[in-house]
Amino acid sequence: MHNYSDRLNIENTDFIIQDGCLVKYIGNDQVVVVPDNVIQIGQAAFQDCYRIKRIVLPDTVTRIDDFAFVGNDIEEMVIPDSVSIIEHNAFCDCSGLETIKLSSKLTIISECLFSFCQSLEEIEIPRGVTEIGKGAFDNCSCLHRVVLPQTLTRIEFCAFIDCSSLKDIDIPQSVKFIGNGAFQGCSRLEKVSIPDGVEIISEDMFLYCDNLQMVTIPESVKKIESGAFNECKCLKELIIPSSVTEIGRKAFSENTIIIRK
Repeated sequence: MHNYSDRLNIENTDFIIQDGCLVKYIGNDQVVVVPDNVIQIGQAAFQDCYRIKRIVLPDTVTRIDDFAFVGNDIEEMVIPDSVSIIEHNAFCDCSGLETIKLSSKLTIISECLFSFCQSLEEIEIPRGVTEIGKGAFDNCSCLHRVVLPQTLTRIEFCAFIDCSSLKDIDIPQSVKFIGNGAFQGCSRLEKVSIPDGVEIISEDMFLYCDNLQMVTIPESVKKIESGAFNECKCLKELIIPSSVTEIGRKAFSENTIIIRK
C-alpha cells in the first residue's frame, strides 16, 4: 500500500455530480475518496488526471462507464463488489497501475479494459466472468500472472496480445472459444494447454510466441488456422490429433516437426 502526504478528498466541491453520476473530477489530490452518494462513474470522469495515485470508490457505485480512468496515473485500485458493469477502455493507458482487485459481480471483462496498462503485474479474474473482451490486456507488458475462473467460456481476439512477461497461463476447461491473435506476441510464454471443447485454433493465436515449447491440443480441435503457431521458434515438435482436418497456410514455423496421431 502506498502512502501519500496529501489529504483525503472528501469535499464535494472537487466533483461534478449529476443524478448520482460522477461526471467529472476537478480536484488536484493524490488520493481521492469518491462521495457515498455516487452510483455511477461517468464517461472519462477521471481522464488524464495525472496527479492521482489512488481512488477509493464507495459501495454505492454499481457502474463504471467507458474511458472513466483513461490516461490516469493511479497505482492501485479496489473495485467494490457493488459494481456489476465496467465499460470498455475504462482503465486504458493507466501506465502506472500496478494492482487492481475486481468486483465479484462482474460477468465480462470489457474490450480494451486494461490495454496499455504497462505496470500491471498480476490480476485475478473473479468467478462469474464468462468473457475476456477484445484487446482487454493488450500490451500489458509487465503482466506475468493471470488467474482465470472456471466460469470463463470465451477469450476474444487479441485479448492478451503483446503480454511479453506472461510465461504460462492456465486456460480453464470451461473455455470453448479463443479468438484470433489472443496470445500473439506473448514472447515469454513457454507452455499452453488448449481446453477440450475448443474446435478451432484461430488465426495468429500464438504468432511470435518465441519461447513457446509445449502445446497440448485436444481431440475436440478440427481446424488450425493460418499463422496459429508461426514464428514459434522454440516449438520443436507439435502433436496434432486426427480430429484436425484443416490446416491453414503458414500455421507453423518451418522448424516445427508435425506429428500426427
